Amino acid sequence: MKKIILFIISILIFLYLNNCTLFYIEPDAPIINRMIKKGVSGFNIEWKKVAGAKEYIIYYGNEINNKDPSTFKIKKEVKEKYYICNDFTSNNIYHFAVKASNRKGTSDFSNVISIND
Repeated sequence: MKKIILFIISILIFLYLNNCTLFYIEPDAPIINRMIKKGVSGFNIEWKKVAGAKEYIIYYGNEINNKDPSTFKIKKEVKEKYYICNDFTSNNIYHFAVKASNRKGTSDFSNVISIND
């Protein structure tokens, strides 16, 4: 019986150390908690860390009346819980949403936040 238990524990340790997706769950959606304007055409977006997330995917759209994140384009993938943006055109409106992801999958969209740059 001890040999069987040790064998099972060995398999579980092996799977864990080799990043088996068995130990992952899909991450929850991030919550963007602030956007700070920086300079003429820059700003920072920050969100709460999501447990189990390995990276975050930032999406954006710039149609004035369209805040549907499923129509947004991917801007960047980051490992941090913030994004510093310095490359948008002034006098435009931008909408942002974030997804968290890991080996198991990708979360739903975060809340949408807008800035009129």
